[in-house]
Amino acid sequence: MAKNTKNNKKKKLHPEFEREIPSTIRYDIEEAVDQTRKTGREHSLTFCTIKGKDRGKVFTADGVKGDKDSTSIADCSKTGGNKVGDLHTHPADDISIGTTPSEADFYGTLEDTRDIGKRQFSCITNNGSKFIHCYTPKGIPNRTKLQKYRKALYNTGDLNDVDPYFRDSIHKDFEHVYYDRKTYKRVSPDPGDIVTDAFGKSKRLRGRDLKAIEKGTFCDLIQDYTAPGNNRVGSECRDRLQKRTFLPFTSAQIQELKKIHRYFFT
Repeated sequence: MAKNTKNNKKKKLHPEFEREIPSTIRYDIEEAVDQTRKTGREHSLTFCTIKGKDRGKVFTADGVKGDKDSTSIADCSKTGGNKVGDLHTHPADDISIGTTPSEADFYGTLEDTRDIGKRQFSCITNNGSKFIHCYTPKGIPNRTKLQKYRKALYNTGDLNDVDPYFRDSIHKDFEHVYYDRKTYKRVSPDPGDIVTDAFGKSKRLRGRDLKAIEKGTFCDLIQDYTAPGNNRVGSECRDRLQKRTFLPFTSAQIQELKKIHRYFFT
């Protein structure tokens, strides 16, 4: 069960996101989630401030309809204000990986943070998740750091292991925040709920994941991408790996996949 963070020390976020998701963008979030539920495609929203009497309040720019595994992010030109963050959905199906950010997701947020000059606040959710998972850089990256992440992203893909730079750096460079999908209140989920949302309904075991499992680092990666420093998340992930509660393969099938992986990628 998630615990409300009312009495906990809070990280410094945009004031509108400190305690809850702003009421001004909730309807649009639900619409984005519903569109993804109906179409199986990602959908994005951009969070912007506006000028005038409502200066400082957060609203959404036009949503962008993506495809099954990616989407783009709009700017804030229509509101005349500044971009403070964004949200995109992941389909709640057996192919997508729950609400776990991809390497491209992390890089996009870092790039926007440097370009805009303010920490950007990015979120992921879907109709099957209990939470809205948000993440933000701890600071504005310099050009060297951004270049290293760009190179690491280039070296990472579905048929390649995750570049070591992501493994070594992502937990140090990002903070993570969760909001209850029903109440929109900021919460601290239990480790088991974080892992459940991280994997969603996925039945896909990617080549890079399989290789990471052999190294015993797969769950460390999941922890770093969802709740850095929370070792209970890594332990919960390892427990589920042993029980195969989110890997729908028999032992024989896993061994066969490992043989195929070794043949092509070692």
